[in-house]
Amino acid sequence: MANQRSLRSHLVRAGLQVAVLMAAAIVFVTVSHAPRSLILSTTGQGEVHSVPADSPVPLIKGHGCWEGAAPADMRGVIPGHVVVTRAEHVDPEYLGKAWVGPALDQVFGGRPDGLTVHAFCR
Repeated sequence: MANQRSLRSHLVRAGLQVAVLMAAAIVFVTVSHAPRSLILSTTGQGEVHSVPADSPVPLIKGHGCWEGAAPADMRGVIPGHVVVTRAEHVDPEYLGKAWVGPALDQVFGGRPDGLTVHAFCR
Protein backbone atom coordinates (compact mmCIF):
# COMPACT_ATOMS: atom_id res chain seq x y z
CA MET A 1 0.00 0.00 0.00
CA ALA A 2 2.82 2.42 0.78
CA ASN A 3 4.24 1.80 -2.68
CA GLN A 4 0.87 2.62 -4.28
CA ARG A 5 0.65 5.93 -2.40
CA SER A 6 4.21 6.78 -3.32
CA LEU A 7 3.60 5.93 -6.96
CA ARG A 8 0.33 7.86 -6.96
CA SER A 9 1.94 10.98 -5.42
CA HIS A 10 4.76 10.83 -7.99
CA LEU A 11 2.23 10.57 -10.81
CA VAL A 12 0.22 13.50 -9.42
CA ARG A 13 3.39 15.60 -9.12
CA ALA A 14 4.49 14.67 -12.64
CA GLY A 15 1.03 15.52 -13.95
CA LEU A 16 1.12 18.91 -12.26
CA GLN A 17 4.56 19.61 -13.67
CA VAL A 18 3.40 18.72 -17.17
CA ALA A 19 0.33 20.95 -16.74
CA VAL A 20 2.48 23.89 -15.60
CA LEU A 21 4.88 23.42 -18.53
CA MET A 22 1.99 23.24 -21.00
CA ALA A 23 0.43 26.39 -19.54
CA ALA A 24 3.76 28.20 -19.79
CA ALA A 25 4.14 27.09 -23.41
CA ILE A 26 0.65 28.34 -24.25
CA VAL A 27 1.35 31.71 -22.64
CA PHE A 28 4.68 32.00 -24.48
CA VAL A 29 3.16 31.20 -27.88
CA THR A 30 0.24 33.55 -27.29
CA VAL A 31 2.44 36.45 -26.20
CA SER A 32 5.04 35.96 -28.92
CA HIS A 33 2.38 35.95 -31.64
CA ALA A 34 0.20 38.71 -30.21
CA PRO A 35 0.03 41.98 -32.14
CA ARG A 36 2.17 44.78 -30.78
CA SER A 37 0.47 47.15 -28.44
CA LEU A 38 -2.03 49.54 -29.92
CA ILE A 39 -2.08 53.30 -29.71
CA LEU A 40 -5.05 55.57 -30.23
CA SER A 41 -5.20 57.84 -33.23
CA THR A 42 -7.84 60.36 -34.17
CA THR A 43 -9.17 60.98 -37.66
CA GLY A 44 -9.58 64.69 -36.96
CA GLN A 45 -13.34 64.32 -37.08
CA GLY A 46 -13.76 63.20 -33.49
CA GLU A 47 -13.41 59.51 -34.37
CA VAL A 48 -10.85 57.50 -32.46
CA HIS A 49 -9.39 54.26 -33.71
CA SER A 50 -6.45 52.13 -32.71
CA VAL A 51 -3.39 51.57 -34.85
CA PRO A 52 -0.45 49.24 -34.24
CA ALA A 53 2.38 50.83 -32.27
CA ASP A 54 4.71 50.26 -35.22
CA SER A 55 2.40 52.14 -37.62
CA PRO A 56 3.80 55.31 -39.24
CA VAL A 57 0.32 56.92 -39.34
CA PRO A 58 0.61 58.93 -36.09
CA LEU A 59 3.98 60.35 -37.15
CA ILE A 60 2.72 61.19 -40.64
CA LYS A 61 -0.40 62.93 -39.35
CA GLY A 62 1.30 64.50 -36.34
CA HIS A 63 3.99 66.19 -38.43
CA GLY A 64 1.88 67.13 -41.46
CA CYS A 65 3.76 64.81 -43.77
CA TRP A 66 2.62 63.52 -47.15
CA GLU A 67 2.66 60.28 -49.03
CA GLY A 68 2.77 60.28 -52.82
CA ALA A 69 2.85 63.60 -54.66
CA ALA A 70 4.15 66.58 -52.70
CA PRO A 71 1.72 69.35 -51.76
CA ALA A 72 1.74 72.38 -54.08
CA ASP A 73 3.90 74.50 -51.74
CA MET A 74 6.54 71.75 -51.52
CA ARG A 75 6.93 70.95 -55.22
CA GLY A 76 10.55 71.52 -56.19
CA VAL A 77 11.53 71.97 -52.53
CA ILE A 78 13.67 69.44 -50.69
CA PRO A 79 11.77 68.13 -47.66
CA GLY A 80 13.16 68.89 -44.25
CA HIS A 81 12.14 65.62 -42.62
CA VAL A 82 11.12 62.09 -43.45
CA VAL A 83 9.21 59.26 -41.80
CA VAL A 84 11.09 56.00 -42.33
CA THR A 85 11.64 52.63 -40.78
CA ARG A 86 15.32 51.77 -40.79
CA ALA A 87 16.32 48.14 -41.39
CA GLU A 88 17.82 47.82 -37.90
CA HIS A 89 14.74 49.24 -36.17
CA VAL A 90 11.19 48.00 -35.77
CA ASP A 91 9.33 51.26 -35.31
CA PRO A 92 9.04 54.11 -37.80
CA GLU A 93 10.88 57.30 -36.98
CA TYR A 94 10.51 60.99 -37.80
CA LEU A 95 14.03 61.96 -38.88
CA GLY A 96 15.73 65.14 -40.06
CA LYS A 97 17.72 66.30 -43.06
CA ALA A 98 20.46 63.70 -42.69
CA TRP A 99 17.94 61.02 -43.65
CA VAL A 100 16.06 62.95 -46.33
CA GLY A 101 18.83 62.46 -48.92
CA PRO A 102 19.04 58.67 -48.53
CA ALA A 103 15.23 58.45 -48.57
CA LEU A 104 14.99 60.53 -51.76
CA ASP A 105 17.77 58.47 -53.35
CA GLN A 106 15.97 55.28 -52.49
CA VAL A 107 12.53 56.41 -53.70
CA PHE A 108 13.52 58.41 -56.78
CA GLY A 109 17.03 57.19 -57.54
CA GLY A 110 16.46 53.48 -57.08
CA ARG A 111 19.36 53.17 -54.62
CA PRO A 112 18.46 50.79 -51.80
CA ASP A 113 19.49 52.21 -48.43
CA GLY A 114 17.70 49.72 -46.17
CA LEU A 115 14.86 52.15 -45.51
CA THR A 116 11.11 51.79 -45.72
CA VAL A 117 10.12 55.31 -46.70
CA HIS A 118 6.62 56.12 -45.44
CA ALA A 119 6.35 59.88 -46.06
CA PHE A 120 8.20 63.13 -46.57
CA CYS A 121 7.66 66.17 -44.34
CA ARG A 122 8.27 69.92 -44.31
